[in-house]
Formats: sequence, structure tokens, C-alpha cells
Amino acid sequence: MESRAVRTESPISTQINELPKDAAERYELLRPIPVEIERSGPDSWVAFFGAARLSMTGHSHSNALEELAATIVDFVETFRDDPDFTDDVDAVLSYIRAR
Repeated sequence: MESRAVRTESPISTQINELPKDAAERYELLRPIPVEIERSGPDSWVAFFGAARLSMTGHSHSNALEELAATIVDFVETFRDDPDFTDDVDAVLSYIRAR
């Protein structure tokens, strides 16, 4: 059996500086959202917002960030009143607020 080394890359720290256009009509970004992003395959990236334990994949670095930004707003709208997600929703709401 052949053994191959697996290449691992360190996550890149970046941030979401604007919400998607449709979300920006409903929510205001209070401050940049810190994100870790890393390659998970040849054509796959994962963006992770640790404070709210949210992540999304994309076919590129920018696509993963865009998907995560949209998911953050969807998450708040879906789970705002769910007691199982209070801490995660509160973490998101420290970065965005409804208009």
C-alpha cells in the first residue's frame, strides 16, 4: 500500500464586510464579522464563523464567504425564537441588527 502525505493548510483569517444585497435591505452590519476560511479540496473551501458555530462551503474562497454571509442572516431569521440556539443567535446579533 502506498502512503501519501496529506497537505494541510492553515486557515486564513478574514472578515465579512458587507451583507448580501437582499439581506442588507433587512439587516445592518454593525461591525465586520470575523471568519476563518480554508481549502477543503481542490475545488472546495469552507468559511467558518466560530462565534455562532456556522460554516458554509463554496467552490472558491469568495463563494464560501458569500454563502456564509447569506446563511448568517437566514440562521437568525430561522432560529431567533428557538431556545436551543439562543447563544448562537445572540453571537450573530452582536454583528448585525434588523433595520
